[in-house]
Amino acid sequence: MPLEQAMKLPWFKFWIDDWLNDPSLSKCTPTTRGIWIDACAVMYKSDSDTLTGTPDQLARLLRCTASDVQTAVRDLRETVTAEIRESNGLVTLSSRRLKREHTKRVTTKNRVKKHRCNAAVTGEKKEAEKQEKKENTNVLRAREGPGFFLFPEAMQGH
Repeated sequence: MPLEQAMKLPWFKFWIDDWLNDPSLSKCTPTTRGIWIDACAVMYKSDSDTLTGTPDQLARLLRCTASDVQTAVRDLRETVTAEIRESNGLVTLSSRRLKREHTKRVTTKNRVKKHRCNAAVTGEKKEAEKQEKKENTNVLRAREGPGFFLFPEAMQGH
């Protein structure tokens, strides 16, 4: 992950009532809940809504044992707390909430970028108009002044 991205996402919203009152999550063991909040933090920090790896890889990433990961995966699947996919020895954990937040963040970022691009074009036009006005003013001053010319071409005729 690029450093600038890590700096942009140093924290995530944690809705305490949602965490404490989620009936699916409440059915999970305390170990599973701890692993799940770590998984959410890793997903958020990597600006993703999924986390994929072997149980051993996930264990290292989520600071627990491989058997804890397997128990958590089973808990999360049974309680439908997370979307779980397993294929070819890889486990993929997905958070529906992080997916919504990630989609919203990307959509907002693109909208703002588009708006700023339009503003930049408008700003460039305004700057060009200011520069043209300044040049026109200088030409007028040169014509009005007593024998003073700003441009060498104007001096050639005199």
